[in-house]
Amino acid sequence: MQSHKSIKSEISKMKDDKEINVMHLAEHAERFQDMVNALRNIIKDRKVLNSDERNYLTIAYKSYVASGRNAWRVMSALEFKEQDNPDKVYIGTLKKYKLKIQTEVQSICTEVIAMLENDLIPNADENDAKVFYIKMKGDYYRYKCECSPKEKRKMYTESALQHYVEASEIAEKHLSKTSSLRLSLILNFSVFYYEVMNLPRKAYEIAKKGFDEAICDMTGIETEFEHNDKANKGSDTLSLLAIIKENLTIWNADLEEGVEKADY
Repeated sequence: MQSHKSIKSEISKMKDDKEINVMHLAEHAERFQDMVNALRNIIKDRKVLNSDERNYLTIAYKSYVASGRNAWRVMSALEFKEQDNPDKVYIGTLKKYKLKIQTEVQSICTEVIAMLENDLIPNADENDAKVFYIKMKGDYYRYKCECSPKEKRKMYTESALQHYVEASEIAEKHLSKTSSLRLSLILNFSVFYYEVMNLPRKAYEIAKKGFDEAICDMTGIETEFEHNDKANKGSDTLSLLAIIKENLTIWNADLEEGVEKADY
């Protein structure tokens, strides 16, 4: 006869399996709100995610917030373009609509940061998980910074920087130089310096250091391809290196212009 604890464990696993299946199906259907809802249920129940579930977390929330970020950029560009438009009613509507989008993006980012801070980071035992969550927290402070009024931008920028630095310190100590997670962190951290802090030289330095270290450790990449269960990670590593290399080419051109200025 099964114990009460055993029955409870089986019920919990059945609930998990259902939510994981929903996430898988919702990803294919591009119904990211459904992915988010399933993740909320899993995190509420056990507060620990495995590697695959962490990937779902990235896909779900990044896709969920992406349309809002893009819409905010479009409205910002339109607001700039229409700044001399004499139609005050139209301009007022544009500003209100932009604020509505901004509020939605901020709300999603606040939810993710709270989930990471209260549930996922405190229960992360493995270094991979710690780097993943702390980096993600930096990412969502960066997103908040992107679509915030200037008086709040500095606060969010400093929070993003703090978490990128913290994640980088753990990654440098515990992750291989060819780790796709470490390279993803290098990519996002360098983009943060380039796009948010307007410091292309610092962005270039971070990206170049990470790129050169990974290239010098090519055996690490080859090792990842030797194991079937890590083949996708090896492929991710090469894809990330290609993106970083492309950024280095662009940023090097900026440095040749000799202009950079912090403005946040």
